[in-house]
Amino acid sequence: MEEYYKIMSDILNVEYKMKAIIYVLDELEHFYSEETAFKEKSLLTVIKGSLSCVLKNVSEIITCMDKLTAEGKVNKQQ
Repeated sequence: MEEYYKIMSDILNVEYKMKAIIYVLDELEHFYSEETAFKEKSLLTVIKGSLSCVLKNVSEIITCMDKLTAEGKVNKQQ
């Protein structure tokens, strides 16, 4: 059960990071246009890369939870 609490804590941290990145993207979107300067485009690229990394972490956490759940079911059947 302790492993599940750790995983849930990790998911909450990831969720918080995702919300923060989305907030920043929303703010940058207000300044975005076809004539956006190179600096702004670079920032958007970095942020999108960060978001992709966070989403990958979420996927890994979910996979871990699935494995733990499957192991728990096997242990209960034995």
